[in-house]
Amino acid sequence: MPTTEQRIAEMRRVLSEQVRLEEVRHVTTFKAYRGKDRVVVEIEDAGADSRPSQRYRCYATTEDGRIATGNPAGSTGETILITHWNKLDG
Repeated sequence: MPTTEQRIAEMRRVLSEQVRLEEVRHVTTFKAYRGKDRVVVEIEDAGADSRPSQRYRCYATTEDGRIATGNPAGSTGETILITHWNKLDG
């Protein structure tokens, strides 16, 4: 059974054959609540070929359009921790 990394690499390969893209990134989406606000959190993975210290990035958006981001990081946990969550506070 292929690993997650292998499945993502295969999806990137096939996608790049079908559409013209400069860069393909895998995005994992979570739906959660911050207080009473529903938040969509996306963790973007630039892939194994990216700079290791900047592979992951977090984006969070509330239903009313407030957005929080952070700097790229080397792990999913780190990028979540350095996201500017206070930007979602209304």
